[in-house]
Amino acid sequence: MSDFLPARRLRGIQKSMIRQIFDRARPGSINLGLGEPDLPTPGVIRRAAVRVIEEEHNGYTTHAGLPALRERVAADYPQLGATPDEVIITAGSQEALYLALLTLVDEGDEVLLP
Repeated sequence: MSDFLPARRLRGIQKSMIRQIFDRARPGSINLGLGEPDLPTPGVIRRAAVRVIEEEHNGYTTHAGLPALRERVAADYPQLGATPDEVIITAGSQEALYLALLTLVDEGDEVLLP
């Protein structure tokens, strides 16, 4: 297994800066950044999850997200003028940012960050 070489584009990749910062945090620090919720799950969500499991509706969604959810997002933000077909539901903010940059930035482009 030691002969395995990843794709060239992955060679030399290090932990992200945010992961490096979290690694240096003191034990017992409160994590305000990684999206690991510690709030109680509302009853309505727990009941819906049980219903979905019992009804065997537990497969993968379409890549862009559930159509009903995409319709609701488009309806809730009419000022954007987006149709449900133009809405993508992601698994989290990192996926959303990755897709946005992948869509907008070409190799060799410069990106300024504050």
